[in-house]
Amino acid sequence: MRLLGSLQERFGFTRSEIIAVLFLTSTFLAGVGIRILRSDPPQEDLPAYSYARADSIFAARSRNPVVAGEQRRQQSRQPVKKVVPGGQKININTAGAEQIMQLPGIGPGLASRILAYRTAHGPFRRVEDLAGVQGIGKKKLERLRPCVVVP
Repeated sequence: MRLLGSLQERFGFTRSEIIAVLFLTSTFLAGVGIRILRSDPPQEDLPAYSYARADSIFAARSRNPVVAGEQRRQQSRQPVKKVVPGGQKININTAGAEQIMQLPGIGPGLASRILAYRTAHGPFRRVEDLAGVQGIGKKKLERLRPCVVVP
């Protein structure tokens, strides 16, 4: 109790604050003692991770960051070009879903919409009629024009 009184006089702590400080100090010292008693030797058999590959990638990208970013932007703007086998034009009025999906920019969803449009409105009379299909705009129609034939 003398310790509590001297701490209270010297630092101006209340009785509750002194008890809290003593509790935290004793807990800290107990933890240090347990750690010293239980200290395991360091394990040296763990494999070390090599950062060499990640560092080389980072170094290559940071040498010219503007060019690397511009290349990614240009790659994302370029559409995926599909080539019609044999360079033949596809007859849009007789083609099935698989043949239509060989056209540039046409996936399974758009192919099914083309087939649905064809069954609902009859055969296409000219290539421009493809613009009536939802999802085919002016740009896509221009990409399809060299690959499609309407007899």
